[in-house]
Amino acid sequence: MLFVVDEARLVVITGIMASGKSTIAQALAERLPAAAHVRGDHYRRCIVSGREEMSTDPSDEALAQLRLRYRLALSTAEQYRRAGFDAIVQDVIIGPLLAEFVAMVAHRPFSLVVLAPLPAEVTRREDQRAKTGYGSFSPGRLDAILRSDTPRLGYWLDSTDLAVEQSVDHILANLDGAARIDVPSPGSSRRPELEVGDRAGVQLRPARRTDLRWLAEVACDPNLTGEHNWGGEPRGVETVLAELQTDFDRGGLLESADGTLIVCLDDGTRIGDVSWRTEQWGPSSRSRCPAIGINLLPTYRGRGHGTAAQRLLVDYLFRRDPLLHRVQSDTALDNPAERRSPAKVGMVEEGIVRNAEFRNGRFHDHVLFSILRSDWNGADKAAFTTLDEEHPGAGGLG
Repeated sequence: MLFVVDEARLVVITGIMASGKSTIAQALAERLPAAAHVRGDHYRRCIVSGREEMSTDPSDEALAQLRLRYRLALSTAEQYRRAGFDAIVQDVIIGPLLAEFVAMVAHRPFSLVVLAPLPAEVTRREDQRAKTGYGSFSPGRLDAILRSDTPRLGYWLDSTDLAVEQSVDHILANLDGAARIDVPSPGSSRRPELEVGDRAGVQLRPARRTDLRWLAEVACDPNLTGEHNWGGEPRGVETVLAELQTDFDRGGLLESADGTLIVCLDDGTRIGDVSWRTEQWGPSSRSRCPAIGINLLPTYRGRGHGTAAQRLLVDYLFRRDPLLHRVQSDTALDNPAERRSPAKVGMVEEGIVRNAEFRNGRFHDHVLFSILRSDWNGADKAAFTTLDEEHPGAGGLG
């Protein structure tokens, strides 16, 4: 063999429709002594009723089903890999979703191959296929997304003039080189970033279904949220619970754009939650950044737990997305306790956002803070300690 490895490998092959993913993945698997070909589209077709297809303007449900099929394919690949088979996963994973997919992958290192034949060649191949992949899309439209909006991760192969076996030769020659992805993962095989701890005795963990009612009850009680986390408009616990259950079913409250983690003490006591929502400063997908927030139960405030939890969240977000450039936070100008916390996390105060929040019958100014990846890279990582513990559960982050 070309490589000497201690365990079975994972290879992910992506590209637009009719770029040769299935044919090349099959040929690659046949060249390896023990390999499985995992077709992502199989899991789309498993949905018999209620399936929503991707389009140029996909619905939330279509995107949720796409992420579900990614997770199912990775889970299946991991089972093959653990049984000793090299697992070759192939699917259409382009645009900003590629970074999200990379964050889902539990196994490190793995190999990522992006097939990028020219659109004219894709059109020729599509015309020769018995099946039709393109509906509301066109090869040119998808190719533009591939080349303009897809992060440059892994090994990009222009297979326009290559025969299948030549493409496989190129891939084999680059699996442990240009194709190799070994940056820290939020879902590595031991999942260190999903069970993270701080020397202050605080841990973050993913929400479980049994946490949802507790989260809803806290969110609906102004005495538990505190003045600055209370929206001022009472909502019923059952309404909030239903929304949380929908979000949990779609991605475990860990979707890339928005998410929630539970804050616990070392003994497992729940003391609050941290969360993020996505802000976008420009049309490029690289202009997106998570804005983080925290809510601790009153008994546990003022003890350093909030600072510790936000440190861990910043670390988790930078590790889960290798392309993330910035994390930001904002807090009310009239909340001096919370204004001190971002600086302890390593954030820089950037300025005042006027009349940003409506609360208690009037608008309030907010203070904006941020930390860049370069700040985080230069930080004392002892302040961002992670526990090397496995999170029980399944095959990938949603």
